[in-house]
Amino acid sequence: MKNVKRILYAEDNPKDRELTLTALQEHNLANEVTCVGDGEEALDFLYRRGKYSGEEEYPLAAILLDIKMPKVDGIEVLRQIKTHSGRNTYFVPRRKRFNRKLSAWC
Repeated sequence: MKNVKRILYAEDNPKDRELTLTALQEHNLANEVTCVGDGEEALDFLYRRGKYSGEEEYPLAAILLDIKMPKVDGIEVLRQIKTHSGRNTYFVPRRKRFNRKLSAWC
């Protein structure tokens, strides 16, 4: 399925990652999901840095981000995507408590 876009999923909690991946599988998601454990690795994947430097760039259907992650948090990942790429970035917050923090840069 080369034409199906990939999903990038950034989540540092293994239990949350497992629950989300199980839910996606139960709904017969055709997209391949690339999981990363923190915001820094998400940025490395997006911009082909570090261990992703030699990999082919894949079109993304979505980026699922945890907000509170080690190294670089989800807010900073979104800020960098918005600042450094030509991507149309839409954010759907999962939790109400982050809405004020997010509205500052949206």
